[in-house]
Amino acid sequence: MNLTSTFPSTTTNATNSLLTNKYPLEHGWFGWSLNFPNLNRNIDIFLKRDSESREELKIEDAPIKIEDYYFDKANSVYEIHSIFPKYVEVKNQKNNHVYETVDDFFNNLKLVLKNNNKKFIYSYLFEPDSLMHDYGVSSVEAKKLINYINDKIEELYKISNDTLFIITADHGQVDVKGYVDFYHDEKLISMLKIYPYLDARAVAFKLKDDINHNDFINYFNDNYKDDFILYKSKDLIDMNVFGPIGDKGYLLGDFIAIGTDTHKIGWLTPN
Repeated sequence: MNLTSTFPSTTTNATNSLLTNKYPLEHGWFGWSLNFPNLNRNIDIFLKRDSESREELKIEDAPIKIEDYYFDKANSVYEIHSIFPKYVEVKNQKNNHVYETVDDFFNNLKLVLKNNNKKFIYSYLFEPDSLMHDYGVSSVEAKKLINYINDKIEELYKISNDTLFIITADHGQVDVKGYVDFYHDEKLISMLKIYPYLDARAVAFKLKDDINHNDFINYFNDNYKDDFILYKSKDLIDMNVFGPIGDKGYLLGDFIAIGTDTHKIGWLTPN
């Protein structure tokens, strides 16, 4: 069979595609940072904060919404449970279990597993992703944490009868060896309505209305073609990169620059 993946391969994009059984173009959770046109702000959508200032926000009129998870709609004899960090909102709060630490995550999972009812559990652990962002993929800290998580899963396996474990990741990681500091480029920034957004390896640009698109293309390629390939967002949408159906493409701006070097990322804001 043909296997496909979400693009960009971000937590928000991949997990929402998995949970809702929808394409990115349908649910619109494309990247960690998304432009909200009605607010003229880039928002870290999971954490509901301004991507530049880190100000926490109450968003009343978001262009994307909390979707129904496909397993919540199942007509089944199984109890449906989820285990999420506190920043993830869910519609079915009754059987959602909130955690803050790795140990807290496994304690919640153990408690749910102990009840004798038939059940389906979807659980999301933010580690080792979070620690790798701070220390790197090949760090001593990351290896130690991965071994600890592995041990905790083995403990769960030993106390669980008639249980199927499916373990997957929403994306991979590699160590970063270089940055392309887009926010330092005053001419580039002067062409934009707002700071670059979306993802550090798939950077979205939204141009001011009076900027000629060819001028932007020429300037970008003259300065960044060794590290990024520039595409019109519409062309990527037409190529079904974000899925064959959906109406959220307007959130992707005018251009998306895709990184060519696995170990180099675009830095989007001064923070």
